[in-house]
Amino acid sequence: YFMDNLASSPVMTMTEFYEKNAGKIKETNDYDVFGKKSSIVDRSSAYDGREELDSTAIYNKAHDAMVDIVVVFEDGNGSSGSGFFIDSETIVTCAHVVSHGRIAYIKVTDYNENEYEVTGGPRMNTEYDVAVLTVDPINRYSTHSSLPLATGYIPCGGETVYAFGSPAGYSATFSEGIAIIPMANLSYNETTGLGIAHDLKFIVFSAPIYSGSSGGVLINKYGEAIGITSGIIKVTENLNLAIQIEQIKKIN
Repeated sequence: YFMDNLASSPVMTMTEFYEKNAGKIKETNDYDVFGKKSSIVDRSSAYDGREELDSTAIYNKAHDAMVDIVVVFEDGNGSSGSGFFIDSETIVTCAHVVSHGRIAYIKVTDYNENEYEVTGGPRMNTEYDVAVLTVDPINRYSTHSSLPLATGYIPCGGETVYAFGSPAGYSATFSEGIAIIPMANLSYNETTGLGIAHDLKFIVFSAPIYSGSSGGVLINKYGEAIGITSGIIKVTENLNLAIQIEQIKKIN
């Protein structure tokens, strides 16, 4: 019965779709989101002969390097985000997680519920939206790991990537997707409105993230950090932003 009620020609061509919806739809770039000359990557900067890891191995490798960050500012406002260890005492996050005012208190907790004391203030570059925290474990003991940085690694379009962070306050949220625009730049108007550098390069990817994921990590198929998850393009679905990991070199 169901099959009998299907239209005889259920497939709509793209031409028919655009003709039927003329004036009702907008292309993403009609919102002036991306620069017009985002770079194309023909092949990944992958290392020949490297062993690719499956999603379970990548989760296990990254889990103990992740942290939740909660910040209270002196004016009473607060923010929260994600972060990840890159060595025994250094955590990478986004500057916009920790830069909304004079900091009264920062709470850093890893996914095994160990707390860390931040020593000194965050070092950051707000134009490139990157920050690092130096920490000591409060109980002088932790079992956290660190993620290796794949500076200069550019995935191919369609290459599998993984996002790890704490969206909407839910710790240890791990998602899989693909790199869509491996070397994207936002439009001049967009970067001006956000207060970030016009030459800041992003990886645009499809793995789901949400508010609270900022400062989390984008991981390649070898279990290495290739980006810092930073934002969502709200005018369309499945276009999320990660700052290319080498931008941490811009930190003052």
